[in-house]
Amino acid sequence: MHHLWVPSTRSLLIILLTMLSCSCRADTLFISRPGIPDEGIQLLPYMSVWEDSDRTADLATALAHMKDFLPMNARPKGRPTDAYWLTLTLNCNSDNGRSGGIAFTNLTYVDLYVFYEGRCIRHSAAGAFRPQSAIAPGDRRCWLTLPPMAKGQYTLLMRVLHTKHYQPLFDFVLEDKDSWLEKSQDRQSIDLRLQGALLVFFLYTLVSWIVTRFRPYAWLLILITGIGFYNLCTNGYFIEWFFPERPATGWLFNLHFLHAGIFGLLMLVVDFWEVRKFNPRRYRLSLYVFAFLSVVAITGFCINLFAGNFWLSNEINLWAPLVYLPFLASLVTGCWSRLDGAQRYLAYGLFAFVALGMLITLGSAIFHERSLAVAPFLTTAAILSVFILFSTGLQLKLRQHELDKQRVLQEFNRLQKDQNDLLEKSVEERTLELKESNLNLLRQKQLLADKNAKIQTLINELNHRVKNNLQLLYSLISLQLPTVRDEAAKEILKDNMARIRAMILVSRKFYQFDLGDSIPLGEFMEELCNYLLLIHDPQQQVRISRQIPAGLQLDSRQMLSFGLILSELLTNSFKYAFPNISNPAITINISIDAKGSMTCHYSDNGIGLKGESSGRSSLGMSIVKDLVRQMDGSITTHSGAGLAYEFTLPVPSEHPIANV
Repeated sequence: MHHLWVPSTRSLLIILLTMLSCSCRADTLFISRPGIPDEGIQLLPYMSVWEDSDRTADLATALAHMKDFLPMNARPKGRPTDAYWLTLTLNCNSDNGRSGGIAFTNLTYVDLYVFYEGRCIRHSAAGAFRPQSAIAPGDRRCWLTLPPMAKGQYTLLMRVLHTKHYQPLFDFVLEDKDSWLEKSQDRQSIDLRLQGALLVFFLYTLVSWIVTRFRPYAWLLILITGIGFYNLCTNGYFIEWFFPERPATGWLFNLHFLHAGIFGLLMLVVDFWEVRKFNPRRYRLSLYVFAFLSVVAITGFCINLFAGNFWLSNEINLWAPLVYLPFLASLVTGCWSRLDGAQRYLAYGLFAFVALGMLITLGSAIFHERSLAVAPFLTTAAILSVFILFSTGLQLKLRQHELDKQRVLQEFNRLQKDQNDLLEKSVEERTLELKESNLNLLRQKQLLADKNAKIQTLINELNHRVKNNLQLLYSLISLQLPTVRDEAAKEILKDNMARIRAMILVSRKFYQFDLGDSIPLGEFMEELCNYLLLIHDPQQQVRISRQIPAGLQLDSRQMLSFGLILSELLTNSFKYAFPNISNPAITINISIDAKGSMTCHYSDNGIGLKGESSGRSSLGMSIVKDLVRQMDGSITTHSGAGLAYEFTLPVPSEHPIANV
């Protein structure tokens, strides 16, 4: 946000005197043409500085000390954490047609005051540790937008506080806003490509680890993740995404992401080279190196968290390579002789990583925070080298593994051929024995077949005679029926004919299906109903409705009992149920429950038990109840609008109901 500071009379006098004195100083920057050069203007040669060692001075205090401001090249070197007030004068000889601003790098807190004609026309705040909510729209963490400048003289006053304990670098550049935005977009585009490459490496490694469960891929994942987040944190994206209001907290993780990447690299080398198996002494040494890195990381984190001394933690980390680089060198020299081609490719990548790591360390020791501008590029190049060479080594190892597998397979085939020869010899000997045994078995089989044929012939003859006897009995009754004058006797003969017919149908269906154990229930019921209709209802006034599960079958014993039951129920309905009934109907529904039992619901719309003769409780119903009891079933009778029977027949496990 922008703050307008209204000076008091004393302050206004100081400002006027200051501007008057500044007009004759050498720290005045003259802008004689519209716009700012695309390359920008370095402001350091035009600045004067005053050091606020107590960090308590406000704007009025700084204006009161304008006489104490010294040129940059004449100032003594102060403490890094002191507050510094910087000033310069901009003299515009023409209207600036384009907007501009001041760019800088790394500084944690920067406040800018712009004065024109004795009054403060703009106050902006920025800095790497400045909360996002305190930065005005149009400004950035490292960019301060200047107000549109007309022709005249402007005084810029800046307060700089760098809390990282690095010596502050006053690299302020006056730039055109469009040019600065274009440079920022170019830098972001490069960062995006680098992070995209790391993301591709990460996804490839993750998929490879999931598919193969090869542990070195997990260490490579840690390496790529650590370096990737180190780049994001160094370039400021991590802070903007996760800690926009607490940038200092987000910066605490910067070096520790790098530590995680180094840990992943060391574990990759130790695991892929099988140091624990072949070099136990160096493996124990690696544990001390990991402990040292952990101590350095924890110490640096505590220093940054409680003291905010990022310079000190960085100096401590600059000494860490003196520990793990000699360790890596000892690993290479101690393991090189036993490394195969694939493992040596990782060593080549390690050489590139160490070389670039030393270059980053040297740059950090000499240039301090300025090295952060190139560190992400170098670390990405190091990761690229390790990833490509490690992947190449793995491909070489896979190829070698394939060759070894083929060689072992050839040897295995040779041994298998020898074994097959031995087996063939044993098989020939055993075959002779089996032939003799087979001849004996064939003779026994022939004897059994002859016996079975005789038994089957006898069974067929027996069943044929039973069927003929039933048919003969049925025919005799049919011949006697017309000669019987007594109606009661005729009904008895008809009932017996229906029972015999049911048994004949079961016998016929039994042989019709190749002497199988089961008979289709639907076809049997259709023939039985048609036959009883022909006997008791020649005019076909009674409508019979059947609902039977498709493909339902019963064995011959069950079908015989069920046929007799159904014959008795149909005969009773025809004889007693429908006197003076206009639309006589019979309904038969059959269902099967989850346990395999069959439930049959039989009903008619006749007169029921009310007012009828005792016919329904005569011999036929006794037969029905006896048959149901013999099958371990149960039967219930319901009388209302007609008469209904419901009986459940359990199916023995040796003769299950089949749905085909």
